[in-house]
Amino acid sequence: MDYELFINTNLERKSIGDLLYKVASEVIGEEVKFKKMQHSLGFEYVYIGSAFFSIDIDLDDEDDDMEEYQEMNLRYHDVNTNMRISVQMISKTFNVGWMRFLEIIGGILQIIDGDVLLLDDGSFPLMKRKDKILYINSNLDEYRVKYITKENLNLLNYPFIEENFSGK
Repeated sequence: MDYELFINTNLERKSIGDLLYKVASEVIGEEVKFKKMQHSLGFEYVYIGSAFFSIDIDLDDEDDDMEEYQEMNLRYHDVNTNMRISVQMISKTFNVGWMRFLEIIGGILQIIDGDVLLLDDGSFPLMKRKDKILYINSNLDEYRVKYITKENLNLLNYPFIEENFSGK
């Protein structure tokens, strides 16, 4: 399952990569890989990998692409973001990986002050932080309700409010 994590930060892309690697290493406690790589299409990106997921941050994200994401996130989700982070969960370790990923998001929420938006692979908004208040989408289908539980969300270690995102 794929996710897109959008954040608003003044940190440079490489610094976000370093930050995510540090948080992921602290949470997972196992081997976490960190590489700055060159994609076959020519752009540079940071890769963070583990047994649970991989995280990619495009270091050459063109301003036009990010401006488009920024406009869509503001229009459809009412959050201001300036960086996109791609996350791919590994299916066979999803149950544990999702919980570790929530802990990592919690770490990010503690460090970064700006808006945050998490979309799943269907561009479905799972959570967003606006004005330092975290909202969790309560309008979940039968699949999402299985892994977006209050017990799992407590792993964020960050206060949240449940809200129905439909129609927003």
